Amino acid sequence: MPKSALYFLDFYNPNDGELDTALEVGVLRWDQKEERPSVYLHTFLRPQNPSRVRWANALDHGISRKLIMDGNFPTLQEVLNCNFLRDKQVVCLNPGIEPCRSFVRKAISVQGIVNTWQEVFRQNEDIAKLIRPSQMLEYLGLPVKDESNTHYTPLLCRLHSLVAIWFFLSLYKNNPQSLKQGGLPITTLWPLPSVNDVWFENNPQSFKDISPAAIKRFFSDGLADNLNWYALSVFSHDWVFKRQSLPDIAHLKNLDAMADFVFNRVLNLQMKLWVLIYYSIYDKKVKYAQEIALHEGNILSMPQAIREDFTAFFIRHLEDFLSRDQKRQLIRSMVHHYLKERAEEHFESYNYDALYRHNSKDRLSPLLFRADCPQGSFVKCFKEIKKSNNQILYRRYEISGNRHDRQCCIDRINELFNNFMHEVHDPLSCYWSNAPLRQWIQYITGIPWDEYAKIPRPNEPQYLLASRAFLKQVILEERTPWLDELKHTMMKVVEEINAAIDGTYCRQFTFQGISIEVVVSKEQGSFFKRLAHIFNRG
Repeated sequence: MPKSALYFLDFYNPNDGELDTALEVGVLRWDQKEERPSVYLHTFLRPQNPSRVRWANALDHGISRKLIMDGNFPTLQEVLNCNFLRDKQVVCLNPGIEPCRSFVRKAISVQGIVNTWQEVFRQNEDIAKLIRPSQMLEYLGLPVKDESNTHYTPLLCRLHSLVAIWFFLSLYKNNPQSLKQGGLPITTLWPLPSVNDVWFENNPQSFKDISPAAIKRFFSDGLADNLNWYALSVFSHDWVFKRQSLPDIAHLKNLDAMADFVFNRVLNLQMKLWVLIYYSIYDKKVKYAQEIALHEGNILSMPQAIREDFTAFFIRHLEDFLSRDQKRQLIRSMVHHYLKERAEEHFESYNYDALYRHNSKDRLSPLLFRADCPQGSFVKCFKEIKKSNNQILYRRYEISGNRHDRQCCIDRINELFNNFMHEVHDPLSCYWSNAPLRQWIQYITGIPWDEYAKIPRPNEPQYLLASRAFLKQVILEERTPWLDELKHTMMKVVEEINAAIDGTYCRQFTFQGISIEVVVSKEQGSFFKRLAHIFNRG
């Protein structure tokens, strides 16, 4: 048994001896903690000169010219340049033959199966001269061919057989007497087991429809047996060759809740399974994936280690897992829930003057204060408190002072109300989104919010035009009940002011999380009727 992870390397080349016609490379990772090896590297290769490839031989291995030429595969040299086996302990059939020799140049150690075989059986010349895997398997009494119904490529099947050969060679090398004792220990390395024709019986529609036993069987060391390896590439922890970088998610809020929402509200069961499969294969977290499936995909109920690890993987790869329509569905859901939650917030009373005095002494205060006096008066008819990120918390409109002051207040409040109603009609204004929501929309679409908010310019990219139009339409549709409620409330405020017997009035309400107060010191008759005209706008 190996004391640490070993990496088994092999290539497929339909033109023996011609380095630049290799069409596939594979590496299996195996250590003593695992019953089965895992795929560490697998990709088809784009040959430098396709016309020289013996495509008839390749087709016998299930590799067609169309598969290679239509796929976005790296060249052999590009894979070599990545040094996937740097500082690894490598085993291959013959490390002295290219391209193995170039591939293992940065490895910490390299061992050859042929050399080890010859060393173990050096006292038996006939056995020692067996150099092909098929010959070695036959001598060991193991099947030469893979008779399972798995969808590994022939190269990956051969790699599994090489792991089994190495396992027995290691036993013999460490215990030469085992050669004389006869019989082989039972191993799950080779032959490969057959799998069910379908992943899960009875066409399940949710995790609840799958038995715990079936989930444990599927999400196990044998998960890879169920996958079609003609359609999968593995580059250590990624499925994209030389991906520039994964997006930064440190600035995003409520990651766990978003991961749970997308996983359970946007994806169907088939896509959920593929997310967990990719999590298992590429992040090497099959046990975590099993737990998530056993808990029916409830991310928020997972232990912290699983929840945080899966959330980071899933959110970083949203671009890979969501279609265009799913992204749009997600954005609409986010906007809907955000506006609904903000609309349900209760009025919060703010003592503007006291808070202003307290925060004026603190240069690092997270609150910003604004007061407005009408022209020709020193009475403050408008007060506002907002966060440093421009999220408005509180607004107060007040008519007070002597007759002249009140007249000035009414004129200025008319103007402020007009401005307010004009601003809320803009779907991209701060009233319909906050910083966290905007950051999520930026992350999902890949378009900075500033680009959405800009006035459209000539020759803008079509994707920007389409995305901006979609976002505006979503907000326009989702905000309708809350905008209508605001208009109704404001008209009600004016009616109540005009109906007040003694002219004094105070009304408190909320609009999208903003606490709003309208205050009048005492009755001023017809002056207040002048407020009503602003609601005749649009």
